[in-house]
Amino acid sequence: MFLFSTDKGEVVLERVTVKNDGGTALSFTNVIEKFAGACTLEYHFDDETLKQTSKADFDRFWTLPRFASNIQLIGLSEECDVDSYLNYLKKFKIRGYEQPPCIELYYRFEISDEYKARLESIADETIAIKRFETYPPFVCFPGLGILKFSTLHSAFCNNY
Repeated sequence: MFLFSTDKGEVVLERVTVKNDGGTALSFTNVIEKFAGACTLEYHFDDETLKQTSKADFDRFWTLPRFASNIQLIGLSEECDVDSYLNYLKKFKIRGYEQPPCIELYYRFEISDEYKARLESIADETIAIKRFETYPPFVCFPGLGILKFSTLHSAFCNNY
């Protein structure tokens, strides 16, 4: 396995474990930091990486000073707290000085019904907003209907 840094372009990490020169697996946040200069970063969690990624790792993710312009996190568990994501986005006012990275969250099938209900309410609240003051979230999860998905994705894309 090789590790490289890029200032432009797209990086797709699909169900892989990224290791340093010594063979130790890098944490999710360390991988994100390594590819901070990429325009797009698509990160697919495999089972092993997801097991090793704690809520603290995801909390650290939201504090990183700089990361790729567009990030897709795919195969997430409930450890990736959606409320931390929402709080992160609230720091950025639309038409403000600083724009956050465009971050999309895609959750796994194995999330609880309670968590799905929370994500569904976030989708419904986002769809109901006519004029956004902060950047809208994008969350995708099993059970999100195609119409809601399309409407949510349009609101998301139209504000970035």
